[in-house]
Amino acid sequence: MPRAARKRGHGVRIVDLADDGAGARAGLKVADVIRSIGGRRIRNPKSALSALALVRSGASVDVIYERKGQRNKTKLLSQGSGGSPKQARPPDKPVRVDCPYPQSVCRVRQAVFPVESFDPIASAVRIGNDLLVTNKHVVGARKNAKIFTPSGELTGKVLVSSYPGDLVLIQVEGLPKGGLVMKMADAAANASSSKRYYVVGADVARKEVRVFKPGALRFGPDKSAALGRLHVTAQMQPGVSGGALIDGDGKLIGIAVGGGEGRNEAIPLM
Repeated sequence: MPRAARKRGHGVRIVDLADDGAGARAGLKVADVIRSIGGRRIRNPKSALSALALVRSGASVDVIYERKGQRNKTKLLSQGSGGSPKQARPPDKPVRVDCPYPQSVCRVRQAVFPVESFDPIASAVRIGNDLLVTNKHVVGARKNAKIFTPSGELTGKVLVSSYPGDLVLIQVEGLPKGGLVMKMADAAANASSSKRYYVVGADVARKEVRVFKPGALRFGPDKSAALGRLHVTAQMQPGVSGGALIDGDGKLIGIAVGGGEGRNEAIPLM
């Protein structure tokens, strides 16, 4: 991806371009303003990288850009074609890389799947043979959701309910047989500031499901609030919304929700 700077409003302006890079081969030039990639609106450099993360290795994607006030269209070829084995894989085949944490924690990656979202990738946790849970804001008003598994893409049905919180269920046929299914125990009720907690979710940049740096519980939900949240210092970043917040034993504590000001949040499951 050419180096880009945020442009006020919609789009990013290219400020640097490798002579032999994919951008130059696509006809892009310094000062061009990228408006969309693969039909996804580009608002800042992060959204451009996120859109490119969905492109299969060696595939091409439509890029809409503006040059001197005129809108143009080109095709950008993914750098993955014929590349080295160190390059990241596409998101429809999540990578299960080495994990430096306890096995009870690392194995939870089997139960978390990337989900297509507006961001453009988020996460979902398997809680049944054909059932996933994620955040409502991940799927929005969609009736169906695209799930990325190690064997390919699946389409799931979003199950409508009257639940007022930021959780929704997705029914999916074809999830890996014999895969890990998380149980919704009462672990959240026993959450403690002395324990370590981990977030397992999709990493947009690295195109894999991974365990992020652990942290502690800052404070739990207000017991008088029906929709209270857990506040943790465990690392969260784009892509983990809908992922699993677990303890060191691999027990599901809650569903991750991106936070701010260092106060990452999760919806407790009890």
